[in-house]
Amino acid sequence: MAGKWYMLFLAGIISISIAMYGFSVWCLLVGSFLVYHSLKDKTKGRIHLLFLVFSFILFYSATTFYDIHNQSRYPLSLQNQSLLLSGQIHSMPSIDGDRLRFELKTNDKEKVQVQYYLHSVEEQHQLRQLKKGMRCTLRGELRKPAPATNFNGFDYEQYLYEKGIHLVFTPTAFESCHNGRWNGINELIELRQKGIESVRTSIPEPTAGIVAALVYGDRSFMEEDVLQAYQRLGIIHLLAVSGLHVGLVSGAIYFLLIRIGVTRERTIDILLLILPVYIVIAGGAPSVIRAATMVMIALLFKRLKKNIQPLDLVSIIGMIYLLVQPFSLFHIGFQLSFLTTIALLLSVFMLKEKSYVQLLFFVTGISQLISLPFILHYFYEISVLSVPLNFIFIPLVSFIILPLSILLTLLLPVSTGASQFVTAILTPLIHVSHMFLLYVDSFSFGKFSVGKLPSSLVVALFGTIAFLLMRSERKTMKNRLILPILLVTLILVAAKIAPYVNENGEITVLDVGQGDCILIEFPYRKSVYLLDAGGLVAFNNEKWREKIRTFEVGKDVVLPYLKSKGITKIDKLILSHGHYDHIGGVESLLGEVEIKEVLYSQGVVEGEFEKQLLQQLYESGSSIRFIGEGERWKEGEAQFIVLSPQGHEQSLNNRSIVIYAFIGGYRWLFTGDLEQEGETRIIQEYTALPVDVLKVGHHGSKTSSTPLFVEHISPSIALIPVGKQNRFGHPHPDVIKGLEEKGIIIYRTDQHGAIRFRFTDKVKQFETKIKKQGGLP
Repeated sequence: MAGKWYMLFLAGIISISIAMYGFSVWCLLVGSFLVYHSLKDKTKGRIHLLFLVFSFILFYSATTFYDIHNQSRYPLSLQNQSLLLSGQIHSMPSIDGDRLRFELKTNDKEKVQVQYYLHSVEEQHQLRQLKKGMRCTLRGELRKPAPATNFNGFDYEQYLYEKGIHLVFTPTAFESCHNGRWNGINELIELRQKGIESVRTSIPEPTAGIVAALVYGDRSFMEEDVLQAYQRLGIIHLLAVSGLHVGLVSGAIYFLLIRIGVTRERTIDILLLILPVYIVIAGGAPSVIRAATMVMIALLFKRLKKNIQPLDLVSIIGMIYLLVQPFSLFHIGFQLSFLTTIALLLSVFMLKEKSYVQLLFFVTGISQLISLPFILHYFYEISVLSVPLNFIFIPLVSFIILPLSILLTLLLPVSTGASQFVTAILTPLIHVSHMFLLYVDSFSFGKFSVGKLPSSLVVALFGTIAFLLMRSERKTMKNRLILPILLVTLILVAAKIAPYVNENGEITVLDVGQGDCILIEFPYRKSVYLLDAGGLVAFNNEKWREKIRTFEVGKDVVLPYLKSKGITKIDKLILSHGHYDHIGGVESLLGEVEIKEVLYSQGVVEGEFEKQLLQQLYESGSSIRFIGEGERWKEGEAQFIVLSPQGHEQSLNNRSIVIYAFIGGYRWLFTGDLEQEGETRIIQEYTALPVDVLKVGHHGSKTSSTPLFVEHISPSIALIPVGKQNRFGHPHPDVIKGLEEKGIIIYRTDQHGAIRFRFTDKVKQFETKIKKQGGLP
């Protein structure tokens, strides 16, 4: 099987995918390619085919066995009640502001995710002493992890499931914690944590964030806007500890030992001892495991004076990795690390006899090409500036920033003066490079957004890229790359224009917690409306509670959803009124999405944040129009009529824009935070106001959706955007009872997650992200 192990690796990937998600078209295509490629060899074809079948059965069986046993040992009856749980801390505890997280392996051999809310700065300092390997007894409650509540959103429940975790434990008290048995790996992890802490406390930002990322594989205290710029501009791979880092460390140690007189054999032995340690110190990500293991096996073969092909080597390592952790296949780190490496090794003929500049061009191009489907699948957009930026930043990081970062971490515990000298060199260099990145990232023209690719286009894109790489091998064929490049371009164009040929319209009530955000997409993407954008209201200002990376509804919910839909322009942003839980998320959209027109409720703008936001929208090029009762317009076959405000309302809630709309064959009433006073006026002024779908006012507050108002409009369906277990007690039980007594179907974002209405001329359908037991209500 020399030179063919990658085929067994691919067979393993297919079998894991089928074991977890069933048969798919891409499995058939890749499987057919493997069978065809095996049988091409007239002498050993049948043997290769037998190995393929064996690999498929092995990985399918291993994955099925792993999945069957990947379930909780704790009965449902133990959930949501106080209990004592004892076990060993299984991961390095992480404290961010007032949150403590770690994995606990209980005495029953089950891993649970511990999430603890700190009560004081003293408790924060005390619990920083926790470390991996300690044995603790905690009192608290078990609960199921939250599933994804928005379409195309991050699924925390699935993420934990793939780590073998099924329950979240929320302690109310730490009964006891003490050191466990000595464990070498735990000691190395603690050493790593001390190194990260030393970097955090001894080196100024932004240098500390980069040094921790490059040396220890920890990006947790990098500046958020900088980290997003790395990601959006396609150079995030430079922050992953991978082959570049392992090669630099191994090469430096090898050169140093040889220079001081150590024999080559002893040098190899020392490296074989050091590299496993380096895997732990660098964070143990798939990329560093792959790279370090490749170097170790290569050194071992060299020590034994044996040869092994690099492609076989990386394939064997990938197979072992997946046999131990099958679910790693679905992690982007594994996918990018292994498949990009295999693609480069398969393309090695293109890299021969090339100058440094040509080599950099080809390696960057191939890496970007093979990672393209993954980037579009996970992040929904690519940067056309990625290749030129890689030309600049690969040499900068490889030959200057990374070596200086490693040198700095070595000097920190040894010499304050020397470490300050290196910091003085590194800090302005990183500062200038990050300023440049942020400047480039501010340009919208460099981004190509297509939204979440359907699986058919992902398969087509992978197949076309493979076709391109195979065609590039044929040096005698003229214009050999024109056809595959044209096909890749056509697939991307098809993905881009797909919404504009889609007859479906959609109205989506996003789950933004305690706030409102409703997206309206008209058929054929003729127009896009956004009604409010949510916003998380902060209730504490204590410094110690502040997190390194804060959750923000606009940035973490609204913007990712818009990107997943390929939406880069909002035709109308309708802000019902000036409360933060309706307009706070807009800030994160500025500079990311073009907002053509803003409709704002007429009346005096009093809030400072309101004024600041409207100024920002104006400066970004949006036209702003204050609207009130009597406004009306059409959007294709849809009609919109503004029923409120009149502009003189005293309450900001009653100044909400209330819209009566005809969309998709239904009559909709969007009420913002309208309360009883406003509802009474509408009852008096609009004697006939039949409604099919009501967006319940003020999250189901007792002061809204009064029995008289509900009786007057007589809706069939009620939509309630509301935060789960919110501090206000919304929706009020009386409101829910009143709606249920009238036989109104209720959809709530705290129970159903996002609510979506899809419509065409013939089909109208509601669906929710979370399917409640027993089906939709």
